[in-house]
Amino acid sequence: MVAEFMIFYNWLAARFCNEHKILGFTDAGGSGRKTIAGRVSYIYYVFKQRRKLSPPFHPYGAKPHSSLGVDMYTTVTSPIRRYYDLLVQRQIKKLSLPRRPYYAREDLEKKRLVLDPLLKVSNCSRGTASRYWIQKYLAQHVGEKFPALVLDVIRNKYRVLLSDVQLIAEVKRENGQNLHEGQEIMVKIRKSNPWEDYLKVDIEKR
Repeated sequence: MVAEFMIFYNWLAARFCNEHKILGFTDAGGSGRKTIAGRVSYIYYVFKQRRKLSPPFHPYGAKPHSSLGVDMYTTVTSPIRRYYDLLVQRQIKKLSLPRRPYYAREDLEKKRLVLDPLLKVSNCSRGTASRYWIQKYLAQHVGEKFPALVLDVIRNKYRVLLSDVQLIAEVKRENGQNLHEGQEIMVKIRKSNPWEDYLKVDIEKR
């Protein structure tokens, strides 16, 4: 319920900015292209759809958020952990202080050019840390079997998702193997080295 109210509040904030011509940041939330879920696993659908998401923040006008299905969207509910939210809050607050100017487009662009690289580094570091601890866990289970999902079929390999730990690995495609995207399989952990970010798994034959 809290999450839904936060989404509702962000939508209202975007509409308010749009109605009062306040420059801010639009969270577009991806492209309009949708992956058809069909009969495949929901996890497969989510991972395939996630690849079609565009970068989240675009200055400066109102744009639809295709993932949430709303006509416009911004984020203002987490100013402590998201600086973009703080900027939008400042823009809205300044509407009640007519003597103080809004951030101009040039000011927002300068901030965006500084913030975007920092956010990419932060997200990459967070992802690397998560992957490290997952592989450290898998290193304790070498030789054991884990359920997996085929995400991509490439020429000489498969890209699979270990369903229990949500980690992607690549597996060499053996002669005669004919797996398809979305297929549920079992893989065996052969080696996991978290320090070198190396994971080797084999597809279990049925």
